[in-house]
Amino acid sequence: MVFATNSKRMWEWNQQRKEELDRGEVEAVIKALKLLRVKSEEARVMCQATVRYYEQNKERMRYNIFRAQGFFVGSPDLSNLFCLVE
Repeated sequence: MVFATNSKRMWEWNQQRKEELDRGEVEAVIKALKLLRVKSEEARVMCQATVRYYEQNKERMRYNIFRAQGFFVGSPDLSNLFCLVE
């Protein structure tokens, strides 16, 4: 997936990931992150770290389950990665 920073396509990508996280579909977010093409080695390292974080914490990110139990869950945001995407 490649898109310009601050583009409509980037915003849509981010919205899709938020919706997936809201539904507890962490694996879908991880897959989408792995498909990103990044600008630099620094960006690749950051993206890999983000993927690793999501993989290691996916059971804590089942936001749909927590909401169903009455817990407040804030809205996730991945837009900080967009400065690193081609």
